[in-house]
Amino acid sequence: MGYHTDFKGQFKISPALTKERKEFLKKFNETRRMQRDPIAAEKLSDPIREAVNLPVGDGGGYFVGGTGDFGQGNDDSVMNYNSPTAGQPGLWCQWVPNENGDAIEWDEAEKFYNYVEWLQYIIKHFLTPWGYLVNGEVTWDGEDHGDIGVIMVENNDVTINKGGVIAVEDNDNDNDNDNDNDNDNDVKTDNSFVVYESGDEVLVTTKKLESEVLEVFARTGRNVANYNRTQHIKGVPLIAISRK
Repeated sequence: MGYHTDFKGQFKISPALTKERKEFLKKFNETRRMQRDPIAAEKLSDPIREAVNLPVGDGGGYFVGGTGDFGQGNDDSVMNYNSPTAGQPGLWCQWVPNENGDAIEWDEAEKFYNYVEWLQYIIKHFLTPWGYLVNGEVTWDGEDHGDIGVIMVENNDVTINKGGVIAVEDNDNDNDNDNDNDNDNDVKTDNSFVVYESGDEVLVTTKKLESEVLEVFARTGRNVANYNRTQHIKGVPLIAISRK
């Protein structure tokens, strides 16, 4: 059970992480974020954290020296196994540095919750104090229909654009639909576009030409003006259409 979300893209880190900082963020990703007694945690072995000169943090929040699988051992410092320390969004941070240490990406594990808050956390607590700049865009796609969007980072400032899906009826199947009421709501996959609201623009990710996009929007009664420009995100054309 639980809710799953997929992510595509990376947030670039400049300059690249040092070996020690990359290893700390990997260990932070791999270990359960449990509420701890910081005084007790200070007495435990934690060489990866110590290598980057971090304290154990409030509630042992920076501690990564836990024993057992994924740091889940019930040592003397653990105060609440099922609750993260104050200020941390959840039990698992599923953002992890890539092998080169020049980007942050999803670790591809299931059921990543509070992903925006976790990104803000590691930027605020680790990357910004260490002097790194984070930039880039990652899209999310959750289990629920329409649970899509883009997480954008510009010079460590995190914003999001939530999206929605427009599905257009397949006119080629109109005759079939007339004979089968059960198919009245059939849609044509090729005419489903992912749409992001962005200020005075509608951003549409699609492989179709701008003329086809405008035609589809006209058919759905979408109130847009002329085609504005194209961009590319991760190889997928992004068409920006100005609002009327």
